[in-house]
Amino acid sequence: METNQVVIPVNIGQQIFRIISQNRTNMTAVARTLGVSVSGIQRLLQKTDINTNKLVQISNALNYNFFKLYEPTQEKEDELKKTQQQLKDQEEQLKNKELQLIEKDRRITELEKENKMMKDFWEVLKKR
Repeated sequence: METNQVVIPVNIGQQIFRIISQNRTNMTAVARTLGVSVSGIQRLLQKTDINTNKLVQISNALNYNFFKLYEPTQEKEDELKKTQQQLKDQEEQLKNKELQLIEKDRRITELEKENKMMKDFWEVLKKR
């Protein structure tokens, strides 16, 4: 049975930088391993997405599976479901408030008509 899983977006440049920093890896060594300049690595760290082939190379160079960051986790799914339920609840509350406002507007219109009728009736009585 297949379930609908949502993948949360990942800022891959930030994640690569995090691993480089955590491991205290030298940027020059990473650049050399990948066959790019240090400025090329710095540009890569500013990207929010990356080519999968390049990500395989980086994963191998840093000995870290960056692809696992894209896997949905139960925690992410639970948080997403909770947020979706909150949005549905808020939408329902807004619909109820809208219906209440529509009913109030209808009642105001009804009372305004009744008020005008009473004023007209009062004017007739005053003339007698």
